[in-house]
Amino acid sequence: MADQGKIFTDKHDRNILFALHSEDFIDYNSQTINENISLTEMFELFKKSNKNVFAVIDDKRILRGMFSIDDIRPYLFGDHDIPKNITQIMKAPAAIIHKGDKPLEILQIFDDTGVWNLPVVGEENRFIGFISKSSILMGYRQLLKEYSE
Repeated sequence: MADQGKIFTDKHDRNILFALHSEDFIDYNSQTINENISLTEMFELFKKSNKNVFAVIDDKRILRGMFSIDDIRPYLFGDHDIPKNITQIMKAPAAIIHKGDKPLEILQIFDDTGVWNLPVVGEENRFIGFISKSSILMGYRQLLKEYSE
């Protein structure tokens, strides 16, 4: 029962992580970019976006890849030839989180991959949003604070 988080043990970190729900940390307003848009359209989206990480999806919202603003920075400042399409910029995520994954499992994936943002998918690999390591750690910290009072 302790492994399922149904009872508290003397492993305080684990207890708090079991009390968290991964759905609370998903950014459902994550920026998506269709794999078929032109690079001109993509650059226009960047001008209006306040996000740093982008999911590349197809017409059915199936996750095709992702990239960060750092991945496109060389193209914005003329350091590299502009690619023909978005698929030349995107990369495979270091890992994929599934909606039902638990925060403890997700943090282990973040530790294993060394990244701070990962895509979350639902059925048929449909993109739901991004989850960040920092959002889980902030939730953990808030709950720890509440338990300590």
